[in-house]
This record gives sequence, structure tokens and C-alpha cells, in this order.
Amino acid sequence: MPDLRNEIIRLTQRIMVSLGGEDENLTTALIDERRAVIDKLIAHRDPQVDYSEFVKQVSELDAQIVDALSQHKNEVAESISLLSRSSKALASYNKNRGEF
Repeated sequence: MPDLRNEIIRLTQRIMVSLGGEDENLTTALIDERRAVIDKLIAHRDPQVDYSEFVKQVSELDAQIVDALSQHKNEVAESISLLSRSSKALASYNKNRGEF
């Protein structure tokens, strides 16, 4: 089913592109859609077809997605940490000054 394999690659590439945007719902929807296509491919797989090259290609793309998500997670964690520290500093200032 080369059309399903191409669809999985296309969706995987769209997921990678969507990671650069602000719309997490789009990324989640693409991941869900890709999962449905993978399920369909598995259900209708042809035992005569060697999927190893396809699996390798998708695995490499998935590794890139995981790296991008990890980077995003680290950036979010850093932002949360900075926000938390500034909130604590503000609360401390407010408590020590009795005003603000």
C-alpha cells in the first residue's frame, strides 16, 4: 500500500512543520491522523512487501520530531522556571516592602 506509506511520510513531515508554530491542536490532530493511517497500514499490510526501508525512514523522521519536542519541552521548562523565580522575587519584594 504505497499510498498509505506516502500518506504517513506526508503527515510526519507536516507534524515537523507544525512544531514550529503556535497551534498545538494542529500538531495533536496530525499525530492522531497519522496514527489512524498507521493502524490502517498495519491492518492491510502485504506480507510480500518489505517495509524495512519505509520503517527506517519514518523512524528517522520520528527521531527528529522527538528532538524538536524535547527542545520545546526544555524551552518551556526554562520559561516556567524563570516565571516562577520572578514571581517569588515579586512576592518577596511585596512582603518585605509591605506594598506594591
